[in-house]
Amino acid sequence: MEYKILLKDEKSIQICLREFREEDAAAVVACIRDEYGSTYLRHNFYDPATIIQEQKLGHCKFLVAENDGEIAAVLGMEFPTPPATMCEWITGIVLKKYRRLGIMKLLFDMAKQEMLARRDIASGYGFSVTYHDISQRSMGALGFHPCGFLLSSLLSMTHSFPKDANWKQHLVIIVCKAGQETAGPIYVPAIHEAIAMEIYRALGVSAQVGTGAAELSGKSVCREEQDEGQLCCTIWVDESGRDLADCLQAIEARYTKPLQTFNVFLNISEAKAVAAYGLLCQKEYFFAGFRPICCDHEIMVLHKPGKVPIDFTSLVLTEEAGKLRDYVKQCYEAGGYGGMKDGE
Repeated sequence: MEYKILLKDEKSIQICLREFREEDAAAVVACIRDEYGSTYLRHNFYDPATIIQEQKLGHCKFLVAENDGEIAAVLGMEFPTPPATMCEWITGIVLKKYRRLGIMKLLFDMAKQEMLARRDIASGYGFSVTYHDISQRSMGALGFHPCGFLLSSLLSMTHSFPKDANWKQHLVIIVCKAGQETAGPIYVPAIHEAIAMEIYRALGVSAQVGTGAAELSGKSVCREEQDEGQLCCTIWVDESGRDLADCLQAIEARYTKPLQTFNVFLNISEAKAVAAYGLLCQKEYFFAGFRPICCDHEIMVLHKPGKVPIDFTSLVLTEEAGKLRDYVKQCYEAGGYGGMKDGE
């Protein structure tokens, strides 16, 4: 528990930074509703009992900022289930009347100390919205770096910030290393080797491009998660096999509404990843970045926009994220949406 004195409307207020208590659950829901109404992505977090249960089971840990008995802000951390080693930062929300006081930065500081204290965590990551850069800047000050994008992943989530020109909203993948210094060999096509090394260097993580890329063989291991409310499907390609094209086709055939989009998380810790990348480009996916550092299961992100155009210029980004945006925009334009295929 820690106390901070902040200035609000020319008056000093005392903020208590502490861990979540069961009696805070309803107030956490109130924070979610204050910003997102009924459209928050984690639908189960509208149930106070679920929040309490997730904390009890050790799946999540919530930190709160309290002022005079009122929960002013909340930040959650979702811990990995072995063998996963990444900790996701979730549900970072400040009540509107407590904004612009730096409260979320204080919670971010607490969360990083929690993360670094755990030996089972190799890295932390979060998904920052692109209609403001507040969390990007605050987490950037703690050593988080933009590594990729989840493009067109949000359709119906309301918020209190100005709306941009995009049909669907986008997320920046931001990552900070914790207890891991190396990612091992990664298998990426030559066209993206330079950006891969730049991202890993920024994280302070050692990675090298693997040699001896292999052809597709055996059976693919794919998982899918469709968010019907957002019309966005995430496909994990854990192992790339000869049947990868058939697997993708079968998944895509299940979701055919006009605003449907797809994001692929491709395992680039296996030598077949380069061949899988080539196949994905043929299937109208394009490079959208990485999600390091998963250690023995590093991830390249690819996106298939379907019929949904992307206005990259309207994204609100930090300078570092903006440079990555420019690179991904080139891949988008070269991926069949503005000329030749990505990688040709």
